Amino acid sequence: MHVVAVDKLFIEDLTYEDLNSFLSDWCVVIVPVGSMESHGPHLPLSTDTMIAEAIALRAAVKLKSLGFRVLIGPRIRFGCSGEHLNFPGTISLCCESMIELIYDVCKSLANCGFKNILLLNGHGGNEAPLKAAAIKLRDEDSIMVAIVNWFDLISEGFTDHAGPMETSIIINLNFKPSTDHREVPAVKATSKYVSIKSKVQIPLMDMWSHTGGMGYLGDPSKASLDLGERLLDEASENLVKYIIEAKSRGYLFGRPF
Repeated sequence: MHVVAVDKLFIEDLTYEDLNSFLSDWCVVIVPVGSMESHGPHLPLSTDTMIAEAIALRAAVKLKSLGFRVLIGPRIRFGCSGEHLNFPGTISLCCESMIELIYDVCKSLANCGFKNILLLNGHGGNEAPLKAAAIKLRDEDSIMVAIVNWFDLISEGFTDHAGPMETSIIINLNFKPSTDHREVPAVKATSKYVSIKSKVQIPLMDMWSHTGGMGYLGDPSKASLDLGERLLDEASENLVKYIIEAKSRGYLFGRPF
């Protein structure tokens, strides 16, 4: 007799037989989408993926405790990071490749029988291709997916790339960098580009010139375990509320009428 691994939340840890139990009732699949790009000398290249995954996991544990069927889908570790290509270690997808990757992953999940797919985005440069992929899924295959940026789930609003917020979350996840975040200097934008807080968007920003070759902005030394915990808690709680509301209202998930 097959015993379902009910304690596992990551879809990649299950067998194909395990998945059948998740298809018999309403289930949401949260797909963390990140990037591999420079985050200064104090944070890993996988920062965006780590944050999206951490929030997805917290939300999934909470949803499961409330009786929801939930899985964390395949982690997308690469994104559109062309603005970081001057930094070693950056692996960037062109927009077309990103769109096709997300399209294929979501279409495969839908082909498995999953009707409620949520893309949890951890990188600002992914927003446009994620929306384009979602539109393609809707128009060509009648598959609806939800897109949520983790930085839209916090009340404070996101500030600086690899600054206090992202640093606080990463140290909360017990990452041990080779360079202590308390020892790196504060960095202000050095280019003529407008502030990241501006409503004016300039997608061609070069992070090398924009940060004086440092790869981060703000003052990472202001990061703290407490701030990281508060951000993770607020973001995951709001994601849970969003999913519960979406299910109760019957919108954003499933196929259109």
